[in-house]
Amino acid sequence: MYNERLEQLIDAALADGELTEKEKQILFKNAQALGVDLDEFEMVLDARLVKLKRTEAENAKTSAPKSNKLGDVKKCPNCGAMVQSYQGICSECGYAFEGIDANAAAKELANLLINASQSNYKKIIETYPIPMDKASLIQFTTWLSPHTSDTIRKADYDIINAYVNKYAECIRKLKISFPNDKEAKLLMEQFEIDKQQWRKNQRRYKRNQFFFHSNGGKAFWILLGIIAWFALIALIGILTE
Repeated sequence: MYNERLEQLIDAALADGELTEKEKQILFKNAQALGVDLDEFEMVLDARLVKLKRTEAENAKTSAPKSNKLGDVKKCPNCGAMVQSYQGICSECGYAFEGIDANAAAKELANLLINASQSNYKKIIETYPIPMDKASLIQFTTWLSPHTSDTIRKADYDIINAYVNKYAECIRKLKISFPNDKEAKLLMEQFEIDKQQWRKNQRRYKRNQFFFHSNGGKAFWILLGIIAWFALIALIGILTE
């Protein structure tokens, strides 16, 4: 994508899975010298870092032992117990599994949407996997919340509906894995509020679709016009008597 030297510097900076401020300054300095747009360059760096961490997480997941009896399992770093991969808390010691970057899922989904055409948004949102650890799941759920309360328009009805379904999926995961967690409970309460707002927006959207875009709505306005016309004729008749 960039010249060989800059690519080597990027690889070196991301080799440890982290990007320090000093490394950023060096990369930005070299990119600027090449005439690279710095905002675009920063976005590329963030995307590569997210991809790298996700790859590391996937590698760690595939290296976890498996059991035909229990399914996919992972090892608790606190007590060494084997727990099922979907669990957010160790059943033996209560350790909460945390992600390397709690915001990684939200950032990655946002980047995928930025680089995709709007016609693919719905599919991308629906198929994006939700995080499994508590911190990442809470951050991802929090990020989803405002995307479900937008005023619905015909162009983005399916997109907002996809956000709502993904939001509900996260809440179900929180209820199963962290039923007594305070942050999780607050998100569950917020979900009920957001769900009510979504239903109001949905009813308003469907009402507008009926009155202004459907055949039934057009028939209603035609009938109303006819009634108004006869009412006007009757009024003129009364006034001229």
